[in-house]
Amino acid sequence: MGHILRDLLRLFLAGERACRLASDAESDDGYDAEVLAQSGDLTWLEDLYAFGYNPQAAGGKKTFITGPGVCSPWGEVELSPADAPDSSFRNRESPVTIPAYHDWSGEFTDMPSVYPVHQACFNDLLRRCLAGSPDGEIDEDVLFRLRTDRDLKVDYGLPSPPREQFWERQQGHEAVVANPVEIPQLVDVMGRLRWLFSVEEEEQQGLEAAGCLPSDPFYGLPDDIRLAIFENLPMTSILAVRVASGAMRSSAILPKWWGRKIRIERPWCWELHAVIPAVPTAPATRLYGIFVDIDDKSTYDETSNCFWGGLVNRRRIWSVCEEIKTVYYQQLAEQT
Repeated sequence: MGHILRDLLRLFLAGERACRLASDAESDDGYDAEVLAQSGDLTWLEDLYAFGYNPQAAGGKKTFITGPGVCSPWGEVELSPADAPDSSFRNRESPVTIPAYHDWSGEFTDMPSVYPVHQACFNDLLRRCLAGSPDGEIDEDVLFRLRTDRDLKVDYGLPSPPREQFWERQQGHEAVVANPVEIPQLVDVMGRLRWLFSVEEEEQQGLEAAGCLPSDPFYGLPDDIRLAIFENLPMTSILAVRVASGAMRSSAILPKWWGRKIRIERPWCWELHAVIPAVPTAPATRLYGIFVDIDDKSTYDETSNCFWGGLVNRRRIWSVCEEIKTVYYQQLAEQT
């Protein structure tokens, strides 16, 4: 099955020709330098490793992750001899070349094929998605075997990365190379959240209790029933219900509840997960407003530059991690 990780892990390569990011001033298809400047530190693209499988390895674990390398458009990864997976290559003076994805030429019979991965994508996103944290334990052998045992057609989201041999720098698609972990705009927003939540609790309670009438279809429902209704609504519908119904608007929803809801519906925004439960008097309307704003900033729109490239890229990559997660846990269950 040639294309599971060839396609799947191409995602983590989100710029496998990353050293060629500079915009060509005389070309219409180069990245916009001003947009790239807002995308955070692009050196994350150079932090590239090779993920491979060596059936001859001693011990139980057969997979390996090399030290940093360089991926060429010719389907190869160049590594320092010290970082090669086979110790017999470590005395060489010249770089070690390993086929990426598949050895189409048949020239590398002494080397296993590997999959280029970015550290940020493999650890901060995929590992966090599968295990709950960037340093969580995952079965890398199972992850690698997905390439031979499963066949996935992956939706890469928007903007969709090029699938050709050579990376095409298309204007308007700068988000695919934006840093998906260190997002300057998100750091700034998290720093201002406590100020946004500084409204007086008593004033907010008065606003939310207004308009609660017996004719309201939700009037008289106990709080636990109202909360159960909210539990089963998507975040995008909750505010509409609260605006339409004074009874639902007066329901006390603690930041802890909002935090849990956001963790479920937006698991990729871990910075927000940490902030919301720490704000005991945050008004629901403002919490919802933050959610909507994060949702907007993480949604790609080819007609606008109002989104945050790093957040768009994180959400896009995370959606593929979720697809991997589904088959990964199926595979784990099948082997137990």
